[in-house]
Amino acid sequence: MKRDFSPVLRIKDEQIKSIERKLRDLSDKKMAAEKEKERLLKELLSQKLPANNEKAGVLTLFKESLSNLKTLIDDKRRFIEEIEKELEKLRKEYKKALIEYEKIKYMQNISLKEHKEELEKREQKELDEIASILYARVER
Repeated sequence: MKRDFSPVLRIKDEQIKSIERKLRDLSDKKMAAEKEKERLLKELLSQKLPANNEKAGVLTLFKESLSNLKTLIDDKRRFIEEIEKELEKLRKEYKKALIEYEKIKYMQNISLKEHKEELEKREQKELDEIASILYARVER
C-alpha cells in the first residue's frame, strides 16, 4: 500500500522556510540593536565635562544627559537579550522541524521502496502467468 507523504513534506518545508525567515529577521534586528548600542556607548564616552566656570544648571543637564544615555544603553542591552532568547527558541524549533521533516522524508522513501517492490512482485507474477499460459499452449 502506497502512502503519500508529499503534502506533509510540503507543509514541513514551508514551516522550515518560515522559521528561517524569522531567524534572519531577528538576527537583523539584533545586529541593528547592537550597532545602536555601540553608537550610544561611543556618544556616552565622548561626552566631556563642562568647564568649572559654567553654571550648576549646565552640570545638572550634563548629568541627566549621561543618565539618559546609560538608560538607553541598558534598554538596548535588555532588548538584545530578549532577541537572543527568541533566537534560541527559534533555533530549537527549527531543529525540531528539520528532524520531523527528515523523518517524514525517510518514511516516504520507505513507502516508495515498498510500493516499488510490490509492483515488481505483481509484474513478476503476471510474467509467470503469461509464461505458464504460453507453455500450456505449446504443450497442446
